[in-house]
Amino acid sequence: DILERWQHRLHYLLVDEYQDTNSSQYLLVRQLVGNRSGLTVVGDDDQSIYAWRGARPENLTKLKEDFPNLEVIKLEQNYRSSARILRAANTLIANNEHLFEKRLWSALGEGDPIRVVPCADDKEEAVMIAAEILHRKHTTRRARWGDFAVLYRGNHQSRVLEQALREQQIPYHLSGGT
Repeated sequence: DILERWQHRLHYLLVDEYQDTNSSQYLLVRQLVGNRSGLTVVGDDDQSIYAWRGARPENLTKLKEDFPNLEVIKLEQNYRSSARILRAANTLIANNEHLFEKRLWSALGEGDPIRVVPCADDKEEAVMIAAEILHRKHTTRRARWGDFAVLYRGNHQSRVLEQALREQQIPYHLSGGT
């Protein structure tokens, strides 16, 4: 009775980051949607990073079995990155086990060359980042502090980076932190 009530209440269901669903979530979605075709999922098998908590990117391929009328639309054009960055990304993800083949591309032009700067540890990396910001600030006309951004993957990386910026008297704003 409860399942039937929810199936009648939900006419359309959208699930984002579907590559990170686990088996229980897959079954829940399948039961909620039932025999209707009001399902949309968004996901990328190459972006699944939660296997440690049960994510199963192969849930994307199971959709075709359970929902044969579901249409796969690949969003391969990237609107943020240059062609050079996407070629590097394509080279890296070519090593993944693919559920869906894709080729990322961009209309934004070739882009700047990629530089790989090896560092011995997180402290050396932070010092190098601060030095690079100072160099670019003083060699580029009209560069403002607000023209620079440093992105990092985890909050555990912020402390050593903040310390290096303070030591070089580089003003900064930490977004999403304390």
